[in-house]
Amino acid sequence: MIDISISLLILLMATALGIKLFSLFKTDFDSPLEQFVFSSALGLASLGYMVFVIGSLGCLYRIVLIALIVVSCLFCIKEIISICSAFFRHIKSVRLRDYTLLEKFLILSIIFVSILTLIGSLAPPIGNDSLAYRLAHINIFTKNHAVGYIPYTRESLWPYLIEMLYTLGLSIKGEIVVKLLAYIFYMLSGIASYYVGKTFVCKQVGILSCAICFLTPAIFTQATYTYIDIPMALYAFLALIMLFKYLDSQEFKWIVWAGVFSGFLMSIKYLGIFSLISSFIVFVFYMLGTIKRGRHWTIKAPVIFVAITILISCMWYLRSYILLGNPMYPFFRDIFGSGWPTPMSDTIGSQVNIVGFFSLPWTMTMFPEKFGGENLGPVYLLFLPLVFFGFSKYRFVRLSLPYIIIYMVLWYYIVRMGGMRYLFPVLLPLGIMIATGIYRVLISDYRLFRGYIITVFTTVILFNLLLSAYHTRSKVRVVAGLESKDSYLSRVERSYSIGKYIDENLPKDSNILMVGEIRSYYLQRPFIHFRNYFYKKLKGREDIRSEEFRSALKEDGVSHILTIKDKLLSRPQFLSHLINKYTDLIHEDLSSSFHYQLYNIRY
Repeated sequence: MIDISISLLILLMATALGIKLFSLFKTDFDSPLEQFVFSSALGLASLGYMVFVIGSLGCLYRIVLIALIVVSCLFCIKEIISICSAFFRHIKSVRLRDYTLLEKFLILSIIFVSILTLIGSLAPPIGNDSLAYRLAHINIFTKNHAVGYIPYTRESLWPYLIEMLYTLGLSIKGEIVVKLLAYIFYMLSGIASYYVGKTFVCKQVGILSCAICFLTPAIFTQATYTYIDIPMALYAFLALIMLFKYLDSQEFKWIVWAGVFSGFLMSIKYLGIFSLISSFIVFVFYMLGTIKRGRHWTIKAPVIFVAITILISCMWYLRSYILLGNPMYPFFRDIFGSGWPTPMSDTIGSQVNIVGFFSLPWTMTMFPEKFGGENLGPVYLLFLPLVFFGFSKYRFVRLSLPYIIIYMVLWYYIVRMGGMRYLFPVLLPLGIMIATGIYRVLISDYRLFRGYIITVFTTVILFNLLLSAYHTRSKVRVVAGLESKDSYLSRVERSYSIGKYIDENLPKDSNILMVGEIRSYYLQRPFIHFRNYFYKKLKGREDIRSEEFRSALKEDGVSHILTIKDKLLSRPQFLSHLINKYTDLIHEDLSSSFHYQLYNIRY
């Protein structure tokens, strides 16, 4: 309960801070819900920037971060009281009799999946990216009391805005708070879907789109990890909404805030550039179309939008350029002269052609293994044709469709990475479009078609609920206290046991070269990933001698090598030669599916 309380306090403080910032810039909202969504997102991002500044100054101490929370709460005490009062007033005003049977079913489904996802968020962290660098890096930041470049890594100079927020959670309490902060972004995404559907169409569409968001398997699954793709999707969505509000009202404040939120987007992940480009193209073409119809626009709006985006996000790219000569390290080595040969992965298993592009909805739904195993669920495939039912009537739908198409084209023809999470920025607006289409069918005169849609949709929702329960099943015992953290992690996380052995048996000054394994969070010793070391230190050379390699390791204070036996065969020969000539096998771990071998290097 302490972890949940701290997470709620951070959310409350961030929301109050966001309200304060919006009021300072004379920005009003049409509803309390709209204010909550935008203010929470603004406050959380602002808090992330504050942690980054504190960490950059080498002041990342628990007492300093607690002081930051306390001072922020005192600064926003009026707004905090207002938020709490508004929340309880809203709870008291809710009446279930005001909702139809379908709406009641969807609301209960949303509550159920939110609880299941919360349970998953309360379990100890697992997962590749979380343990490889996100949690691993912020753990190093916390121990060093500073945010900076971690030698022989490619990720520590990436845009780390959300990781800064996670650093706050880890420093104040621990890893569960970090997971709960990720869960908060999941909740905000669903609430944002409801707000947009309700505001731009009607309440029924809001509930439908909220249910689609909350019950998308890939989304509620990732909400239990400390990933950043849901936050990225949220900020892309909110930036798109603000662009729409500007196009609708011509109030200049909205183009300014659209630039701010796009800047946050570009501060989260490189892939945010696709959302930015898509939004900008749609924005410009929409402006040009309205000019032809006699409406007055100026070139100032898109210029301001881009300028503010760059201003908000540039520091992440400047620090990478200053330190390593490449603002998008390690990508684009041929352009900037530094980096690694890291071509974008083609993992979806099809040729790049127009047929492959238009078959993506089928491929993503039926073959999730080609997309990192993340399950999209059947709702998008089954109801995709319905997006055109609301295309002519609702302007937000007309704005969203080209945005989605442009994003998908950019992703398909440039990146083609298999993880479904890379497509999250299109799922929120697509959910609004599908919900609008379903609503248009439900209010139509086609009774047979209407009954069919209701039956299929409720069946899909039930199916996704079962998937959510299945995903959570292994975490219930540890969250309920019926299983220890040690037992749970030994059972479900391959890197935990070997990490525990290293922590208990190796000297505190040990430095470990990890070969074949990237999950390093549970190794409570300094570490270097071989892949990173190979390209950064050894310049990708495979012709070096084992003696030269040993000298390089000695120079960097590497004392041990951790390998996965089966993966050692795919590594350069100098590594095998080094292990055969200059190491002693001191431990083998067969407790997981991986055959770990731990070697001591003889110098």
